[in-house]
Amino acid sequence: MKFFRSPGPRPGSPREVAIWWERVRQFWNQRLDALGVELARGERENESDQGIEEDT
Repeated sequence: MKFFRSPGPRPGSPREVAIWWERVRQFWNQRLDALGVELARGERENESDQGIEEDT
């Protein structure tokens, strides 16, 4: 079984590492922000579903 391994920074200048880290950070920030939005949406839907069930 092979595991995916993200290409990390090669030994180089601190600037190269900083550029690599910024790309990784942006990649994950976008995805984690989207996940947070979806989780909040699901919580709101659950709360509204529970309210509907209690009224009927």
